[in-house]
Amino acid sequence: MAKKGRSTSQIKWLVIPLILIGLVAAFVFFKGNTETKPSESTAYRVYQNSEIGFSISYPESWELRSDTQAFENGDIVSFNKTGPTQKAQTEITDGARLSIAIPFAINTDLKSWLKDNFSNEAKFSQMTFGGVTFEQVNECYIGCFIYFYTLKDGKVFGMATFAAGDDSYKMVYENALLTMLKSFKFDN
Repeated sequence: MAKKGRSTSQIKWLVIPLILIGLVAAFVFFKGNTETKPSESTAYRVYQNSEIGFSISYPESWELRSDTQAFENGDIVSFNKTGPTQKAQTEITDGARLSIAIPFAINTDLKSWLKDNFSNEAKFSQMTFGGVTFEQVNECYIGCFIYFYTLKDGKVFGMATFAAGDDSYKMVYENALLTMLKSFKFDN
């Protein structure tokens, strides 16, 4: 009987480490294969421009840039988010941007100007942010951009948004852009 007890004890000492090794291996394997779900920080900052007279909230994890040119006459500021698969020095394939145009004068009414400056495939509608109605233009080329235009002090004021990435990330970017647009307001 003593031999049987020893062999059972020896088996236990062999089986227990094997089970532990198996559990550790399973943990490492599954931890490495779990998909992280994208989320956007709920902390927002406020960008204010006293020269033009507007403010807009943006996620604190987004980058502010003044060297972009989404609009022909230049941008006041762009708010940018780069996604995890975005490659450096390329067009945005994973990320988002909201650019605000330097206001500019036109020689016609806003709706006519929009029709003249966008393709026949562009979709036109209206949206209201901060109590101001904007003409919305959805335009798709390589990617889809959504533009918002209104008149302020006799000049065209514009914003452009763009989001790209896999569906889960793109949805997070689009939600952040919508939150930003909803926070927009002119000071006067």
